[in-house]
Amino acid sequence: SAYHQTPYAAPAGQVYHHTPYAPPVGQVAPAGHADPASVNGFIAKWKLLGEAQSLLLGLDPAAQHKVMVEFAPRDTSRDVNAIFCKFAQGVAQKGGRGPAAA
Repeated sequence: SAYHQTPYAAPAGQVYHHTPYAPPVGQVAPAGHADPASVNGFIAKWKLLGEAQSLLLGLDPAAQHKVMVEFAPRDTSRDVNAIFCKFAQGVAQKGGRGPAAA
């Protein structure tokens, strides 16, 4: 019929907008709880070492989710472990709420 739309079509007159970061479907569990596969993927992506891994795994679920979504260092050509630790500690001190300090 004339009203049939494909599952991915935007409603008439509307345009879908991207958010700056949209995790792949299934990567982040609902309610801010990161699933183990997502955490492991994040660790591998950023090549996090022992201290950084321990810090990530020790965060409460809301802070862990926030860190994984918002961590985006400008210079990715160098080791990001120290930058990650500082960022994650800042998020942890704020309890995973509100925008993190740069």
